Amino acid sequence: MEPPLEVARVTSEGCGTVEGVYRQHGPRIWRAVFAYCRDREIASDALAEASAQLLRRGDRVRDPAAWAWRAAFRIAAGAFVAWAAFRPAGGAGPIGAADQAAPDVLRISCAADGTPRLSATTVRTQPDGLHVIVDDPGPADEIWLQQPSRPGVTWSSGSSDLGEELAMPVPRGETYVQCRDQERLPEPPRGDAWMARAPHFTLIDPDGNWVPSDLACRDAGGIDSRSVSDPGLFGLSAAEAARMAVPGIRDTDVVEPTGYVASPHEAKTVRVVRDGTVIAVLRQSEGDPGLFFGEACLGSGIGGA
Repeated sequence: MEPPLEVARVTSEGCGTVEGVYRQHGPRIWRAVFAYCRDREIASDALAEASAQLLRRGDRVRDPAAWAWRAAFRIAAGAFVAWAAFRPAGGAGPIGAADQAAPDVLRISCAADGTPRLSATTVRTQPDGLHVIVDDPGPADEIWLQQPSRPGVTWSSGSSDLGEELAMPVPRGETYVQCRDQERLPEPPRGDAWMARAPHFTLIDPDGNWVPSDLACRDAGGIDSRSVSDPGLFGLSAAEAARMAVPGIRDTDVVEPTGYVASPHEAKTVRVVRDGTVIAVLRQSEGDPGLFFGEACLGSGIGGA
């Protein structure tokens, strides 16, 4: 994934040379740093810090392009060393041997009593999400997944596609599985008690397929989603349309796809990043490109929040 232009832009009067360097080289630098460290945040932070340092040095840098490349990798290497110091023992880097050996498809079978049997305890994401195959649904007509870190959120396989390989937009983390009989158990389980008995697996994302959408604030509110009737919005990406339709988004804010950006189900969901933190998550209406729903940090000004 290439960073949006806003990540690489240097906005200061009198430094057009620096801005030109980052317009031309910023996306390439970001991709190269990400290929090295396999961490989107480290890559974005390294590019932003290199930009700031180059701006401060100004005319003292003889070759801005070469300096930017070296600085970004130097900053990323330092961040990676700090990150690795906290990695559990046995890790071999951002993509260790154990991560690469983990399967990228979870196979589920449901016993006669509804107990799920899982093919693996660790599963890797694919570009469009968690891939699941239900080999034997047993008495179940649906598979439900839940995570302790996201109480109240349930990902459902649906009842008509159990015979196919499914791509589900489940974020990385510890994930619990239930084989559901809708007539017998029509409501999703609540609380943590059932998780103590439910089979679970850990979904890992060593390739950076998942773009997080968790807000950086505790206090958030729904956005004021007023439709903007503008024919020019048709044909634009959700990120481009959000800039035109949602009030409060600044020119310096980064608006980019979130979730599994390769998934057609999440193509209309974007996040707004300000000063390195996520302050809003917006979803575009299916039928109206100028209508957005979602939530934003209070005080951000986005959508009236």
